[in-house]
Amino acid sequence: MIATLPYVQQKVDEFNKLIFKNQLEPIPIHIGSSKTRLGSISCKHRKTAKGIEFYGFKLTISKCFDLQERDMEDTIIHELIHYYILSKQLHDSSPHGTLFKQLMNHINQHFGRNITISHRSSSEERSADKRIKEHFVCITELEDGRTGITVSAKTRIFEMWKYLPRFFKLKKMTWYWTTNPFFNQFSNAIRPKIYLYDSNKLEEELKDAKELECDGTTFRVKKH
Repeated sequence: MIATLPYVQQKVDEFNKLIFKNQLEPIPIHIGSSKTRLGSISCKHRKTAKGIEFYGFKLTISKCFDLQERDMEDTIIHELIHYYILSKQLHDSSPHGTLFKQLMNHINQHFGRNITISHRSSSEERSADKRIKEHFVCITELEDGRTGITVSAKTRIFEMWKYLPRFFKLKKMTWYWTTNPFFNQFSNAIRPKIYLYDSNKLEEELKDAKELECDGTTFRVKKH
């Protein structure tokens, strides 16, 4: 089945009542055309005396995937877990961190669902996108040794530069500009998030990239 606005709205209302005990405020819903993400929650954030506050939420479900209804429902519930955590201003260790997994496992066990961490399109579908586009890429080394990728929306690169180290425990953060189609598979981030990736496989993908440096107000190509 293909996502439609009436269907998604019906399911949001149904799962809000059944699973989330009507704790979720009404949220604008958009039917998008992403070929790499089945669904997403977007929002704005602002700094307050208590820390970072999230607001202005929107749920997007892609119309580019023909799913079994069960999978469509699990996709919607997956995004509603994100919405619950963010709208309640709860802290998690990462976008799919400890709290997310606890809620996901609870829902799977008590409501007979099969929600998973990742519900993006297949690697074959993603690798088929060979369009040449510019990307602002942040490669991060986490304190535990793992490597992360963030492809920032062009309008949010300064926010990412500022907030990524605050949201994640980082040892190192390096920015690049590249047009390599490899990075088409990663959605342009508008809030801090990291995709874990094998660092050994990134060297080849970044060989023609230009390393950037930032002084807080300007990104420019780094002089070596």
